[in-house]
Amino acid sequence: MKCEDLASMPAAVESGRDLAYKAVPDPQPGTMLSFFDAFVESAKRNPPAQSGAWVDAVVLDLEASVKATTQQLQELREAGVVDAGALGMRFSLVLC
Repeated sequence: MKCEDLASMPAAVESGRDLAYKAVPDPQPGTMLSFFDAFVESAKRNPPAQSGAWVDAVVLDLEASVKATTQQLQELREAGVVDAGALGMRFSLVLC
């Protein structure tokens, strides 16, 4: 699904997330897939509006999802780091 306008963004994010899951043979929590899950849920809870106020709420949710990856994968927990893919996705959204 293509994002044609703000109103279609939550559905487009969900469609993209679903495609990402299909591309991964063994999806695991604590990866950028968890980030995409959080993005879908946040976009539904904070529907996009012209005012832009929804962006702050979504960014906070996405920051929390990146931080949570440390506890979702043993390797990340042992290293004390977050998932690089999730972190990269979070920063790429800010730069867009």
